[in-house]
Amino acid sequence: MVVLQKVEHSDCRPSKKLMQHVANIIEGKKEYTLLDDQLIVYDKLLAWAKQGFHDRKKSVIIVKGGPGTGKSVIAMNLMAALSRQNIATYYAAGSKAFTETLRKIVGARGSVQFRYFNTFGNAEPNSIDVLIADEAHRIRETSNNMYTPRKMRSGLPQIDELLRAAKVSVFFIDDLQVVRPNEIGSVEYIRQHAREMGADVLEYEL
Repeated sequence: MVVLQKVEHSDCRPSKKLMQHVANIIEGKKEYTLLDDQLIVYDKLLAWAKQGFHDRKKSVIIVKGGPGTGKSVIAMNLMAALSRQNIATYYAAGSKAFTETLRKIVGARGSVQFRYFNTFGNAEPNSIDVLIADEAHRIRETSNNMYTPRKMRSGLPQIDELLRAAKVSVFFIDDLQVVRPNEIGSVEYIRQHAREMGADVLEYEL
């Protein structure tokens, strides 16, 4: 567990073999088959993500949708496709139960590519090609908590940590989702911080 935590907070990029492994696992799951409308959005996201990580300017994509619209299905397929093409991609979420479920799906070997929102505070700027942030309504004001070691504490808002770390950030969000009081993610909040960083912002709705 200690080793995994150190890897989570490190800036190391996933190897090509690891990314191929993750892609193989996800693509082999029938539950991640895309439906027609989902496939349309997925194709657009994939094209923008592949284009954006080559650009000097940051790109931020916000995907809005309620329960049952397939946000996570699209996110997982995007993760697989980008990994297949050796684009350094991480999948982040704010829920422990959700993240651990995804880690079980890809197995111990691929679990380091699936992180929590609070593990990017010390990441070098633009060290990640694409960051997929699922359940983005669960973004918190800060990544610091009572258990955060002093040397790992960040003075940035959590949203800025995520935006700073990646060349392209893709946020899947439901503004109507019930969240805890300390979870402040919203479309407007992400949009505002992205523009403050000078990023191009695109939005899709499922």
